[in-house]
Amino acid sequence: MPRDQRLSPESLGRYYVPTATGQQVPLSTIVSIETATDPNALTHYNQLNSATFSAVPMPGVTVGQAVDFLEGEAKKLPAGFSHDYLADSRHMFRKAISSRSPSASR
Repeated sequence: MPRDQRLSPESLGRYYVPTATGQQVPLSTIVSIETATDPNALTHYNQLNSATFSAVPMPGVTVGQAVDFLEGEAKKLPAGFSHDYLADSRHMFRKAISSRSPSASR
């Protein structure tokens, strides 16, 4: 069918298809159409659905201050949600935390 005759779901109701007995019925009697939105990708981390948050600290903000801010915001997550750091960020996070611990100064 020409494109201009199939631009909307309603236009499909104007098409007729044959039944097993040869009778012509509107396509809309055998097909239903619904519109939905789906994500273009479902990301996973540790086999769980996830979202990736990327950030660059403002000039003058230390990595420690940025980590403190992110940890504070993570505490506001709803029950059942968790967070983690990836790759270099994980290494920097662990280094920042270990440098603050009392056992690190021994």
